[in-house]
Amino acid sequence: MASVMTKQQARSFIPDPPPYPGDVMLNGKGEKVGTWMYVLRCRGYDLGDAVFGPGTLKCVNDWQSKHGLKMDGIAGAKTLRSLWNDPQPPGPGQQPPYRKAVKKGDKGVAVGDLYLALRRRGYPLVDAVFGPNMNRCIQDWQGKHNIQQRPVGDQKTWHSLLFDK
Repeated sequence: MASVMTKQQARSFIPDPPPYPGDVMLNGKGEKVGTWMYVLRCRGYDLGDAVFGPGTLKCVNDWQSKHGLKMDGIAGAKTLRSLWNDPQPPGPGQQPPYRKAVKKGDKGVAVGDLYLALRRRGYPLVDAVFGPNMNRCIQDWQGKHNIQQRPVGDQKTWHSLLFDK
């Protein structure tokens, strides 16, 4: 039988928010949108790419409507604060879903999430490509958090990046 987390335990699962990327609207692209996608995925929303399209707009509006925010089609500062400060765990009482394991040479949404998670932890990455620089950062993080050092962002690494202090 699964145990139910207290609000304080649930709050401990949510790391400090990334720096506010700025308002994003429908058809927005780029790093700003990547940050918003990361935040929404941490709350359990299933998003595909780094474009603020109709699917992302639906997720933002869903969150805003469920949390008493104005549904204006803009992912703004109040929405970001709400996403990160809500005391309930993401989704239906679950922690955020882990992204798939990623390795050197991979591209796409999961690599972008890994990039943002590492940047949030202070690693000086310049792009969202799993190349030699990201590989060094991953293995450095793993070594500092007692995770077997290997060139893969696996479930243990994701968990550590999301929840370790």
